[in-house]
Amino acid sequence: MDRVSNTLLKSKSYLRISIFLLSLLIAGQIASQTADRSKVIEDSLNNIIDTSAGGEKFDAMISLAHHYAITRSSEYMSLKEEALDYAEEIGDTMRQIIAHHSITMTLLSYGDFNAARSHLKKAYGMMLQFF
Repeated sequence: MDRVSNTLLKSKSYLRISIFLLSLLIAGQIASQTADRSKVIEDSLNNIIDTSAGGEKFDAMISLAHHYAITRSSEYMSLKEEALDYAEEIGDTMRQIIAHHSITMTLLSYGDFNAARSHLKKAYGMMLQFF
């Protein structure tokens, strides 16, 4: 199996978690209280983080970071950095690219253009390995 196919297979868990998160958000639209909906999403993603490994754990970490961006911005960036560290620890280049991109977008929204450029350059350099 070539690198691109292998990477696409690995990204399926990210897609599954994204779909899962989206379904929780849609279900949450029906819920009457925002705090309850937020807690369900947070608990579900934390459960995946606690019981999974490899790519699925990383994907849940990034999804939880996005959830925190909406609900608790103080924990947002630190979880993205943890996800990057974890991707480096497990040696998953594609997830490192995703984490660098995610951090880049956050830094851009904070107006920290130099740090954003640094993460973007790292992600770009890693992407060149696949092509």
